Amino acid sequence: MMPELDGFETCKLLKENAETTNIPVIFLTARGEVEDIVKGFELGAIDYITKPFNPKELRVRIHNHLQLKMAHNQLLKSEKMAALGYLVAGIAHEINTPFSVLQSGIGQLSTMSKHLQKFSDLSQSLSSDIKQLFFRLLKMIEDQGRIPYSTWEARQHRENLTKQLETMQVPHAEDLASNMVDMGVFTEIEQYLPLLRHDFSLDLIEIVNKSYQHQETLDDMQMAVDRVSKLIFALKNYSFKDFTGEQKSEIIIQEGIETVLALYHNQIKQGIELVIHYQNVPSITGYKDELIQVWMNLIQNAFQAMEHQGRLEVSLYTRQDNVVVDITDDGHGIPEDIRDKIFKPFFTTRPSGEGTGLGLDIVQRIVDKHHGRINVESKPGKTVFSVLLPITIR
Repeated sequence: MMPELDGFETCKLLKENAETTNIPVIFLTARGEVEDIVKGFELGAIDYITKPFNPKELRVRIHNHLQLKMAHNQLLKSEKMAALGYLVAGIAHEINTPFSVLQSGIGQLSTMSKHLQKFSDLSQSLSSDIKQLFFRLLKMIEDQGRIPYSTWEARQHRENLTKQLETMQVPHAEDLASNMVDMGVFTEIEQYLPLLRHDFSLDLIEIVNKSYQHQETLDDMQMAVDRVSKLIFALKNYSFKDFTGEQKSEIIIQEGIETVLALYHNQIKQGIELVIHYQNVPSITGYKDELIQVWMNLIQNAFQAMEHQGRLEVSLYTRQDNVVVDITDDGHGIPEDIRDKIFKPFFTTRPSGEGTGLGLDIVQRIVDKHHGRINVESKPGKTVFSVLLPITIR
């Protein structure tokens, strides 16, 4: 009943401000009519006490609400940790796979060092013409790259080249043909006849082949290192922090989405068809870690709706003054009778013990904090969650 700015308007302003929206509000007032009490709760109050009041009762209520808020924060952390646990198996696999490639590569590089030593020993007895052919063959296969062909085609090439070498009276025709075909060299071999007829032809051709495989091994190891680096970068960007201390910053929405997709890479490749549509959109100002939590929760929900088998579509574009992210899955859909409940805290359709029912509640709170909105459209075979974030956020 204060002039100019009454308690209802004060509560409304507190709830609209991102920095104060989570502070619990208790009305203590002489206005005890039912419509006033209802209005207070509609504006976001957690309790409503009418005068005259008992100070002991007030203290107890304040204490209880603080305990409830602490319990709610713990549940939020539990939800985040549950999402982290969901990632563990996939992340372990993602790290283990490139490490296996690196381990295998180390063994192959060790073998290659022995072949290089062998060539060093042989080169002292090789003529300049043979050395020239050796390095010409090496450069040729490096320039052309490995030629893809089926097992059947490889067998045909080996048989044909073996016969050709035998006709040319080249010793060790079968072994040489196997190495040459493995390198993708099975035509116009006449130019290499002096090399193929040399006393050390088997050793020299094998060294060329291993040298080519050496480069492929290095490429594979580089890809493995890149994969681990990308995963570590994603893990570094995705953090389960207490968001209350995060400061606003400039955000490139695509980077946050890519962070989450990188973390879910293993789950995606196990049975998800990922389709991405990115348009060039402006950056926004907001809370980076919180928005990553939004993409994490929505994408994880999509996986569960599809039972980890189906099509996931992620779209990024602008609509009027908003950056829009659509996350679409082809799962079983959300029944119409529960669609208005899915953002309520503790509501879940998952079996007991498999979720807190706070995932979409977290999403809604974060989107509200960014003065955005989230819409959902659903039917069997297509569910779309659309997050709209204003390009200029207060």
